[in-house]
Amino acid sequence: YIPKQDEQCLYLNIFTPLKISHESLLAVLVWIHDGGLTSGCSTQSIPLLYNGTNIIRHSLQQPVIIVTINYRLGIFAEMYLTELIEENSEWPTAGNYNYLDILSALRWINRNIHDYGGDPNNILLFGESSGGRTVVDVGALKGSSNIYHHIISQSGALATSLFYSKMSFALQKSNEIVEQLNCSNHESASFLTCLRNTDTNDLLMVYGNRPLKSVIDGYFFSYYPSLAIQMGTYNENINMIMGASKFPGRNRAATVINYFELNNCSSSVNDTNRCCDITRFIINAFISCGFHRVYKNIYLKYDTEDHNLFWYTMDCNSGICPKLSKEEGAGLCLHASELPFVFGTESDYRSMNPINCTWDNQTRIYSNKIISHWTNMAAYGKPLEL
Repeated sequence: YIPKQDEQCLYLNIFTPLKISHESLLAVLVWIHDGGLTSGCSTQSIPLLYNGTNIIRHSLQQPVIIVTINYRLGIFAEMYLTELIEENSEWPTAGNYNYLDILSALRWINRNIHDYGGDPNNILLFGESSGGRTVVDVGALKGSSNIYHHIISQSGALATSLFYSKMSFALQKSNEIVEQLNCSNHESASFLTCLRNTDTNDLLMVYGNRPLKSVIDGYFFSYYPSLAIQMGTYNENINMIMGASKFPGRNRAATVINYFELNNCSSSVNDTNRCCDITRFIINAFISCGFHRVYKNIYLKYDTEDHNLFWYTMDCNSGICPKLSKEEGAGLCLHASELPFVFGTESDYRSMNPINCTWDNQTRIYSNKIISHWTNMAAYGKPLEL
């Protein structure tokens, strides 16, 4: 189901095999979509990128149920205001509404998935990019224990404080947004009414200039995930696969160059290769190193007989496009390049790859193998034996 953009967005989609019953007790995979926590949806446009029917069709040997969910994004998820905190004495915080939506969806799934043939005691969270980061974040949230059991984080665990904010920063940025909306001169009750009556387009326009972040609020989201892991407050009752494509930062190079004003790098240094080295270093620091840092923290804390922990690297030179040289094949192995293979979405593979590779039998086998690893992780807490 793909509704138009709307504040009433909290839908979920359930994909099941045809022949199931209450007694089927199939493993459940819950997809958290990407989009930087500011855009995206549970089905992602046409063709349907996150089409659970493809996974269902290719997992007949290990049948599962797929659930894709929506959650609030951007300004609707991240506003952190004193008035919002004071509004509800039983919930002394604000912001992070996207995480509250995800936990609400998980609780709904726990209560109801049995009616769709699913096992509420065998739920896997998986996501990519910001969705991959989110499935790691969930383990640090208040109330997240015992409502899911495994995670797969695809290119998502960015273990740096740049992707989170302290309460003081969140309050400052949220108040800056309010000042642009002409609501700041209202009394507390009418102030919130003013905000809630503001046109959605006006909210999005103002937010675009002042993006907010997830808030480390000391109550619901008490610590950065890495710190929560180290302190032992992280949800430890999970099995995990974490990883990324082989070159996750290559398609972010232009962003890095512009952000750090490296456009004239070659004119300011003697060795032009230094420009590439600088860009590569920054990409590794912000992307690749972040993945490994979170995994290392979890491995050091929870690598026991009670937990299954796995790391993967998606190498796109494994025959998915035989006509390419090794160097050309690397061009297919960028951030998010695993999505068509995880979902078996042939049409999206054609639209995403810039080198016009075809989805042939070899590509299909590659995709089916990934799907088998993912569904086995959901069913048994570990991928297939290699």
